[in-house]
Amino acid sequence: MSIPRPSNLRYHIYTMEPTPTTQPTSRELATIGSRFAASIIDFFALIALFFILDFALGSNLSSSTNNATGLIYVLYDWIMVAQFGATLGKRAMGIEVLTTDGERPGWGTAFVRSFVSVISSLVFMFGYIWAFFNPQRQTWHDLAARTLVVRSVK
Repeated sequence: MSIPRPSNLRYHIYTMEPTPTTQPTSRELATIGSRFAASIIDFFALIALFFILDFALGSNLSSSTNNATGLIYVLYDWIMVAQFGATLGKRAMGIEVLTTDGERPGWGTAFVRSFVSVISSLVFMFGYIWAFFNPQRQTWHDLAARTLVVRSVK
């Protein structure tokens, strides 16, 4: 015998605590296309940053392992989201990251989101593909950090 559940409740992916299905913020969710475009812009920004660091340090970062690339990405994403609520790509696309409470992410939340984003990309980008099936367009790293990507206020 199953216990009937109210239709307006979902259960959190980790804690299984009931959470309302309504959006916690009245802001419009960012489209998956705008999130993808922002990631392309960030990719080119990171390439530029990589070349600047390579030149400034006088080293050959481009020949080092991908660990440096992953670390630079995590640091870039972490600092930008914690400090400004968006990376350069997200700002260019007019979107930003908020917690599910509608607040700008703090340093801890932004770190969790940035770190788990690497995991989201490791398994055939499945953590990103998850957004297509999530009603709030959340990826694995959004779910882990309890964040949403929304349109910026103009």
